[in-house]
Amino acid sequence: STLFPYTTLFRSPYRPAAWGVPVAAGPRWQESRDAVLLQQAGALAPLTADDAVETMTQYWRQWISDETERKAQGTRARQVVEADRGAAARSVAMLEELISGA
Repeated sequence: STLFPYTTLFRSPYRPAAWGVPVAAGPRWQESRDAVLLQQAGALAPLTADDAVETMTQYWRQWISDETERKAQGTRARQVVEADRGAAARSVAMLEELISGA
């Protein structure tokens, strides 16, 4: 559907995470490796299709009222992105090692 172009693709949660802000995603966040990494680090607020509006409202209220937690979640998000930097170079190095060992 052209009206809702994001219903079939999951956009990268790393964009807001790189800025150190809380990240919410859903309902298909589990299809994204990046979103899973963020969620495992406690840096992603997952949403489901059944209650996305209510849950997002709760997250926004928490982020607005609890500056410490908002900043902590944003910091964790940024740390996940920073830890993942250089992944392409590591993959190339691994492939080169596999090819040269063949």
